Amino acid sequence: MASRFVILGFAALVALSLAGVAAGQCDPVARSVDIVQLCASAAAARTVCCGAVMAAVEEGGIPCLCSAAEMPYAITAGLDAGDFLRWYRNCSGSRARPAELEATCFDPQDRDDGVSPDPIPYAVPTPPPPISVPAQPQPQIPPPPSPISLPAPPPPSTGGQPAAPSPAIPWWSEHLKIVIIVSAILILVFGLLACVRCGGPAGEVAASAFNKLSDIPGHITSGGRTATPEGHGAATSAAPSPCASGTRQHTAARPRSTVVYACVNCALTDGASDDEAATHMTKGSMTGAMSQDFPRNKEIVKSLLVSRPEVGREGMPIALRSNHFAVKFAGVDSNLYQYNVSITTEDDKMVSAKSTQRMIIDKLLQASELALKNFAYDGANSLFTVGPLSQNNFLFEISLEEASKRAAACTSGQGSSIQAETHESQQSKTFKVSIRYAGKFDLNSLTSAPGGSESEPAQGALRILDSVVKEQHAKKYNFTDLTGGISGCHVLHSSFHTTIGGLFLNMDVSTTTVVTPGPVIDFLLKNQNIKDINSINWPRAKAVLKNIRVCAEFNNKKFKIIGISDLPCHMQRFRMKVHDASNKVQTVDISVKDFFKSMHIELAMPSLPCLDVGKPNRPYYLPLELCHIASLQRYANVLSPEQRAILVEISRQKPQERMRVITDALESNRYDCHPVLSACGMKIKKQLSSFAGRVIPTPTLVVGNSEELMPKKARWNYNSKKLLDPVRIERWAVVNFSAHCDVRWICEQLINCGRTKGIYIGDPYPLVDEDSESRRYSVIERVDRMFERVEPNRFRPQFLLCVLPKRKNCEIYGTWKKKNLHELGIATQCIVPFHKMNDQYFTNVLLKINTKLGGMNFKLALEHHQMIPIVSRIPTLILGMCVSHSSPGRADMPSIAGVVGSRRWPLISQYRASVRTQSPKVEMIDSLFKPLENGGDDGIIRELLLDFYQSSQQRKPAHIIIFRDGVSESQFSQVLNVELNQIKKAYQNFEPQNLPKFTVIVARKNRHTKLFRAKSPDNVPPGTVVDSSIVHPRQYDFYMCAHDGQLGTTRPTHYHVLLDEIGFSADDLQKLMLSLSYVSQRSTTAISVVAPLRYAQLAASQMRQCIEVEAHPGSSSPDSLCRTIPELPKLHGNICSSMFFC
Repeated sequence: MASRFVILGFAALVALSLAGVAAGQCDPVARSVDIVQLCASAAAARTVCCGAVMAAVEEGGIPCLCSAAEMPYAITAGLDAGDFLRWYRNCSGSRARPAELEATCFDPQDRDDGVSPDPIPYAVPTPPPPISVPAQPQPQIPPPPSPISLPAPPPPSTGGQPAAPSPAIPWWSEHLKIVIIVSAILILVFGLLACVRCGGPAGEVAASAFNKLSDIPGHITSGGRTATPEGHGAATSAAPSPCASGTRQHTAARPRSTVVYACVNCALTDGASDDEAATHMTKGSMTGAMSQDFPRNKEIVKSLLVSRPEVGREGMPIALRSNHFAVKFAGVDSNLYQYNVSITTEDDKMVSAKSTQRMIIDKLLQASELALKNFAYDGANSLFTVGPLSQNNFLFEISLEEASKRAAACTSGQGSSIQAETHESQQSKTFKVSIRYAGKFDLNSLTSAPGGSESEPAQGALRILDSVVKEQHAKKYNFTDLTGGISGCHVLHSSFHTTIGGLFLNMDVSTTTVVTPGPVIDFLLKNQNIKDINSINWPRAKAVLKNIRVCAEFNNKKFKIIGISDLPCHMQRFRMKVHDASNKVQTVDISVKDFFKSMHIELAMPSLPCLDVGKPNRPYYLPLELCHIASLQRYANVLSPEQRAILVEISRQKPQERMRVITDALESNRYDCHPVLSACGMKIKKQLSSFAGRVIPTPTLVVGNSEELMPKKARWNYNSKKLLDPVRIERWAVVNFSAHCDVRWICEQLINCGRTKGIYIGDPYPLVDEDSESRRYSVIERVDRMFERVEPNRFRPQFLLCVLPKRKNCEIYGTWKKKNLHELGIATQCIVPFHKMNDQYFTNVLLKINTKLGGMNFKLALEHHQMIPIVSRIPTLILGMCVSHSSPGRADMPSIAGVVGSRRWPLISQYRASVRTQSPKVEMIDSLFKPLENGGDDGIIRELLLDFYQSSQQRKPAHIIIFRDGVSESQFSQVLNVELNQIKKAYQNFEPQNLPKFTVIVARKNRHTKLFRAKSPDNVPPGTVVDSSIVHPRQYDFYMCAHDGQLGTTRPTHYHVLLDEIGFSADDLQKLMLSLSYVSQRSTTAISVVAPLRYAQLAASQMRQCIEVEAHPGSSSPDSLCRTIPELPKLHGNICSSMFFC
């Protein structure tokens, strides 16, 4: 059907052209010549019509002015032929034109021979003269065609026969012609869109046609308007008039440009809706500009995800298996139906408790008329079934046999009286269940998805299938005690994916940490490893319990802890209203203990404080002894070294063991036996999918004395090797915050190790140990007292070695880093002494110190010989971007955006970091471009561009490669159309003339895809790449294992190429990304993700600890959110360009 629309459209256009020529209305050759002469001689530099006509004639596809000039303006501006003629006379600056041209292409009633006025009054304001602007360098563009000389027409005869009049044209011909043109174009466009949507050969041809449209400077965008990509050619030289004038101004450009609309004064851009644009244009505030460059105030054209151009070829083939199980449908043509569920109480209050919802739905599906249908429930607000129900809307009343009476706990309104009450709505035994039809999803759409279809029905069907399988194993958990009241929970993950190889079920097992359910008092005793209740550290308990949900014994209701009361239960008082014997309301002041005694609950430990489960401005107290910790709550705090060791041990699974666990889970859950999936005819293969991958060769490294070093299994060492570019350290000092450490021995070992690696390290001055008296002060005072003893302003050390008392969650670390990086500008390295401080340990410490001080430990051989494809030939800036969010429960803390950029091109091993704060939990970076009132830019990208320019022999990047971390598939378009647009604007502010080419790649590490060797029990070798079989059917993605998995099963990194204007081949891009996994200067192994992303993560994480120094734990409620985001203090000039984050 779609192809029929295309054929009809082409046929209408061809028929119109042939009919015009046959009727003598227009001679193609003569009219083309007249058009070119007319446009070249009639102030073409100020007219849109002439530019459009010249473009059409140059293309050779439209035979006369009727088609070439009327159609573009009539379509884009909404004018008919008569309006266009009058406008054209005004903008061309001449009322004289060849008579046959006017008679041929326009209605006689619209002619103006200088005698009779226009029959229809139409006032067109005269365009103001062009405003001169400073000249800017222009790129090389083809000059416009020269005017064509034509013989002058013979003078009119004064004697003999008069000149024959032009043939009369029927009045309806012009209108019929416009109707046919517009109808043909609409049929053609809708036909192409239908072809693209339906796929197949016709869809490929249609998609190719649209791609060709997007290759020209101006192309049609969504909504029927047109836009010009930023960076095409030079900026226009005409300045627009204010919106209030109501005039349309037009600037000249090369003939192949197309009309674009942008309101210069009120900044309406393509982001506006079609209705907004139409309304705006009728007010005369839109500027039709034919520009070779994108206007500075206009949004950049939206980018689309690039499709896979090819698959890689280089590398050694390897047989692989994956935890993807093939899914087939046994020829069943069924539809999945979704119904929205709403559950309310008798007084119309929504039921939000998941357990209550599930109990109600279970009883509904057993006792109602729906009992004969097979349902799947997602545990929230959706029901799924195969085949429709008897009607679209249902309303049921369900009665539960038992319900707990829920009495109010002790509340205080900070001086206001609050009446104690019972929550009758929560104890209601009757519930109202509303079921409404939501949508239908065809399972056949899943079979077409591997061929490239990404329709909404296919995605909706996948979401339904995911909900079904999650319901199947929602109640199956295994726990392992990690000590301290924390448990490891083994979780099964399963989801459906459409890939090149078809539909697959991805299954995996993972371990997360949860709070062990039980009495709150027992948890605190275990967490603090004590046996006496009186020994509980209550400030520490308050921090651990924050945001944990508890269940009250007396009413079985769940609450979230926000704090702990300052007073014990028998002293903590509040005011409440009660009714006396005469039913009069009285306000009484009562303690928490007495309140529960009035409810016939005697507290056994009234001397313990209360849990505050209310709001910051309205406390809500519960006795500790009456509360139990609810199950399945993730533990978000930092684990102790002992807990971490146990977690690693229980999570560590060799490849063969993990394959067995996954296949056993598939067998035990029996997904294809679920009533809904079985009714769909689904069959899941019980064997892991098999396919072929490739192993890319390991890159060679260059160390000291230009010696080449070949890593083995992605690892290397510096035994009998020296660093490539070692620094000389003459002034340094050591500060010791740890009481149990021999600092002098550490210094001797560090100096000796440095000597063997080529680093000269002098004796430290001074060695400062913290005295016992200072440990009683606050963290900030301890650090300040230490610096008073070091005297850095007089001594000016190159770096400071700081010995910390503990490895993780040390409160001194953030304060120490902030003091050095922001205030003093001194590089610093922190260490934690432990029993395995061998030569390898000190080597790793020296690698970080040498990098922070500006040295280089090694580089790639390709980098050394400048043989990296494309990157070594053309100045290329490599960016790594990520956002670090605060821990759960700290919604008051801002997120940290970290971006690193390469420097000293053609190197790819050196980077500079720029870090900014932004709104909490916001993933998109909003500080890449920050325009200033004076026209400058204070954003991240400009800082990195300037550093690249200054460190790369005053070269500006022609290519920019962007690596992004931490975004989901649903955010890919935001990366392209929000963050990339910011980067382009920042570059235009930095260099207005030329826009570089971009390649944008997203790395996703926390995925559930695992790769196994088909013929070996070992992990896949480093350099393994998979870009077939299990990858996306249309998008450009691949899996890469760059590192060597020593423990457990190697987790591959999933890379998505969103944009590739640079034009890397698949092999060159994969080799580049493998090479970037080897350039981490702080490591002697390949890392699992490219180094720029790892550096961005380190920079953001380090700055987060700096801003948390003065922050105090606050409430996560909306009332306590920061209204202004605090900015990070500027890095000191001495270290801002260093790799301080290593």
